[in-house]
Amino acid sequence: MRKYVLLFGYLIFVVIGFAQDAKVSLKASKTEVITGEQFNIVLSSDVNGNGDLSLPKDFQVVSRMSGSSSRFINGQQSFEVSKTYTVISTRKGEYTIPGAAWNYGNGKTVKSNSIKIRVVEGTAPQQQQQQYYDPFGNLFGTPRQQQIQQPVEEKHFGMLITSKKVVYVGEPVVLSGKVYFDGHIVDVGDFQPYKMNLMAHKTDLRPDKVNLSVSREEYGGKSYQTIPLFEDLIIPQQAGVYTFSPFNINIGFQRGFFEQGFKLVKSNETTISVIPLPNGAPVGFKGAVGNYTAKINYDVKPSMQVGDIIGVRVSIEGNGNINLLKALELNLPDGIVLYGDPKVENNVKVSRNGAQGTINYEFVAQIEKGGKYSFKPFEFAFFNPETKRYQNVNVPKLHFEASGEISSDTEALDVKKSNTIEQASFQIWKTITLSLLGLFLLFALYYFLKKNSDFFIVKPKMRSINAQVMTQKSLEAINPQDSQTLDQVEKIILQFFKDYTQNQQLLISEQWFENEAQKLGVAPTVIQQWREHFGAIQAMKYANFGQQTNEALIEETKKLVRLTKV
Repeated sequence: MRKYVLLFGYLIFVVIGFAQDAKVSLKASKTEVITGEQFNIVLSSDVNGNGDLSLPKDFQVVSRMSGSSSRFINGQQSFEVSKTYTVISTRKGEYTIPGAAWNYGNGKTVKSNSIKIRVVEGTAPQQQQQQYYDPFGNLFGTPRQQQIQQPVEEKHFGMLITSKKVVYVGEPVVLSGKVYFDGHIVDVGDFQPYKMNLMAHKTDLRPDKVNLSVSREEYGGKSYQTIPLFEDLIIPQQAGVYTFSPFNINIGFQRGFFEQGFKLVKSNETTISVIPLPNGAPVGFKGAVGNYTAKINYDVKPSMQVGDIIGVRVSIEGNGNINLLKALELNLPDGIVLYGDPKVENNVKVSRNGAQGTINYEFVAQIEKGGKYSFKPFEFAFFNPETKRYQNVNVPKLHFEASGEISSDTEALDVKKSNTIEQASFQIWKTITLSLLGLFLLFALYYFLKKNSDFFIVKPKMRSINAQVMTQKSLEAINPQDSQTLDQVEKIILQFFKDYTQNQQLLISEQWFENEAQKLGVAPTVIQQWREHFGAIQAMKYANFGQQTNEALIEETKKLVRLTKV
């Protein structure tokens, strides 16, 4: 009885609320923020209704949250409905958030106040950068910051998370995918990865996938079984606002004794803003984004002569997009020439913090003319996203004086004669070596043609027919009861395409199916079926179990082999 009285009282309160004039307000948690810093804008009213904000184009919404509350203070009841927008601004300036229209009652509308926000350049505070929820907290051996979790009601959902929402061109960002499921996960399959409309360099941070690990985790006050699916390091190559589409995966589950089956789990869609690098880049800037240092050593003797060798050793160390940097080049003055290609030692590793490590260069140059020299062999500059400025690496000048010239025409003639003799000797030995090599190749060709007399006979489609026959026999020889059936089928598929294309170095991948398989003349529908079939096998391997029986897996592979015809 009591609950009906409370419900009746609440209905009376709502009716009264609709009858009175609504009060609507617009507030911001901060009126001065830094570019890339999160802050909240709250639209609230004392009357139940609905409304929305109109934000400037440089503002991006990170998350939205709605709520309502009812309170008694000194015998008076108050009611509030609110919408909270967590936003960031990508560009400095003075902005006005216009008043929002609040619709309530029977077609009534009231408008809120407007607010002004000032956005300045600077580094966003650490606590603001940590407000993005990252469900990958303690995965992959890297401690992560703790986040505020909001209660959730979904029984199963996917999370697509970026480590940063706003980055510069060339600044690394981590994209991670994870599944939350209210129940016992027993199977996975039909994984459809995310897609992005962004030109970027992508590195898989988990290349050694053997089995997908299942663990239990609490999120939003509820306990879930979770599976981390992937973690990619993405380095954008173009400016703009870009979307990562959701990923999909089928989860086999068990809830209690009677409830079991498969559920399609779909993740959220997320975006990032890629800011162009500012104008005014220094001469030595070649695309390095991050934080870098350089060590330079010159190997120069106190007394240099014409013909002496100069060593230039450069070590560039940093964290950012160092794995994408162009090779370092020397700028040498007239009279000094580079002697061969530089020796390069690359000690760069890619992690969720970006590409970090050292690249060592060792150049060898030779003095051809005497005189005084003072020059910089190279210049190196980078853009630091933390300070939002270009920085030049200090490269000291190379100072020395070289003495010695060819002093007379006689010496010049002797040098020229010596060079001519050396060149003639080299040409003779070159001719003898090439002649012997030619005779050997002719003999080898004769032997090959003798053993393969039908070598030049054209046998159209023989390649694909033989590959199909051999593959069908291999599939028939598999025992479905063997625990290694999945591995055997995968190896047979790889061998089939090797035989079919006569490419023994073939590596089957999604990119191969999309870009190369059409060249074989196979129907596009068959290629699509191959890609889905091979992707399903790989997903089953990661989880160490699958939704297909071994017999069905073998029969599906046989069918695709028969359909693969030129």
